[in-house]
Amino acid sequence: MKNEGKLAVVFYAENLMPSQVPLYQSLKILGSKAKTVVITNVEIGDVWAHEVDEVILIKFNSLGFIPRSLRKIQRKSSAVRFLIGAFLSNVVFRKIQLSATFSMPLVNARYYYYLKWSQNNPDFFALYLDSRDMVFQVRPEEIFSDVSGSGSLHLFDEWQFDLRRRNLNTIGMSRINSLWVEQLTTNLPLVNDFNLKEYIVINGGAIAGNGLSTIPFFIEMIHLFEKSGVSRAYTIDQAALNITARSIYKEKMSIHRNSEIIYNMLSASPDFRVTHEDGKILINDRLVPILHMFDRFGVYENGRILLNKASLETLEAQ
Repeated sequence: MKNEGKLAVVFYAENLMPSQVPLYQSLKILGSKAKTVVITNVEIGDVWAHEVDEVILIKFNSLGFIPRSLRKIQRKSSAVRFLIGAFLSNVVFRKIQLSATFSMPLVNARYYYYLKWSQNNPDFFALYLDSRDMVFQVRPEEIFSDVSGSGSLHLFDEWQFDLRRRNLNTIGMSRINSLWVEQLTTNLPLVNDFNLKEYIVINGGAIAGNGLSTIPFFIEMIHLFEKSGVSRAYTIDQAALNITARSIYKEKMSIHRNSEIIYNMLSASPDFRVTHEDGKILINDRLVPILHMFDRFGVYENGRILLNKASLETLEAQ
């Protein structure tokens, strides 16, 4: 497959077949020529190998009985968390290695795989994405023709209001994001000194850039995972991304406003006029390039977002 402009879409799909991954289906329907890279488990690797350009096999299936049991034990015992973290991070795996992801939820472990892929493909401009609840409405080649040469790391925020609770979508006002930050920083007093509360939440499911920008970012996130001692017990990827972006990463970075490139549909704004036309979501009459959290409102079928009446009314009423 020809990869236009060295562009790649990297996503993870643990225990999900190609037909169960809307993101991948949208790329096929739109006819994207970007390189497709999936991170998946051994049991279904052969199936994906017939679909995408590259398959990265998960070293440890995070949904297996032993990893799930270990996470449960670690959540109940800080002593066990410390011992496992010390053993994996400091005794056996002093360097960043995939073996250190044993028992991690894949949403955390994926950054180890992202780093390795980025190091092996530094000349690619890659978009690292969630897959189950995200779809393209525009070919990635069209979206990133202007930004891929900027040299920036690209992140995507969830401005402005939480559609369900109608409060500002800041770290401090978001109960779930505050919990994730608290879990991550319990043993990190230096991070606790930095006040994240007033910042708009950055979407943890999307990162874009070439190797010069993504490699140092992924390394900083992984270091934060290892220092925290909780990354093998809790799902704290979004907290780690927000802390890394706001207080640790010092390189050139662009944070795109919600709906500019990615529209998190659970975030609202009085500036948004949302319409649903011919199976597509538009904001202020503009086709949104990528939709996130669409599955909270409808389904994706044959290139179209199908919304029920109540969901459409909720979106249009914001």
